[in-house]
Amino acid sequence: MLTPETDLHRHALVGRIAAGLAHDINGPIGVIIGFTDLAREAVRGNPTMDAASAIRLTEYLDMISNAATRARSLTRGVWTFAKTAPGTTGNVDVVRTIRMSAALATPELRGAKIESAATEDDLLQAEPGAKPLGPLVRADPALCAQAFVGLFLAAPGALPAGGSVSWNVMEIRGAVRIELSGRAHDGGPEQNWPVPEMARTAFEIQSGHIKTPGGPAVHAILPASSPAGEFQATRQAKASPR
Repeated sequence: MLTPETDLHRHALVGRIAAGLAHDINGPIGVIIGFTDLAREAVRGNPTMDAASAIRLTEYLDMISNAATRARSLTRGVWTFAKTAPGTTGNVDVVRTIRMSAALATPELRGAKIESAATEDDLLQAEPGAKPLGPLVRADPALCAQAFVGLFLAAPGALPAGGSVSWNVMEIRGAVRIELSGRAHDGGPEQNWPVPEMARTAFEIQSGHIKTPGGPAVHAILPASSPAGEFQATRQAKASPR
């Protein structure tokens, strides 16, 4: 019989495999981008090609390069997520973690006709010294990411016909409250947001917990680590397109 600890260990093994695959895939993507740039330069320097054909071919090459760049962002995001093993506690920018988790879950959500405000840019690691996007929590960054990815992947169970998901983050009395909510499109069906046992266990390990108020919503609580009042100006960090 699988226990929550066994399930977390299984997820860790899957993560190691995903990290290796993402690393290997990133190599061919780099080759595609590099040779696309060379082909673009060759087109521009070809005196025998008419202007219309050169413009059309350059547009095709730009489309290839853009798609490859997006794929590289995705693989780098998967690699960063998968290679980070639980076991280290520190200050975690929970809003940035949520956005990264939503971006990682985007292909699955898109397949279920569910939208979010996350983009490929959210998969990129923050620059050293970057300002936090919201309150800091005292937690394990790997466990946080795994838990939120698990919650986002469970969103189709709450929105079986599709819809949108958003989040709201606020600091209240030494704790950070994260509210994930869904909304169906055009009055479609809405159900209770299923919480994976792995996610519930991950929060409990970090002295937090998860509540399900009913309907397409889930609330998570984690201990705050930022000084009181540090994020007064951005106490609520809502999902919004950039």
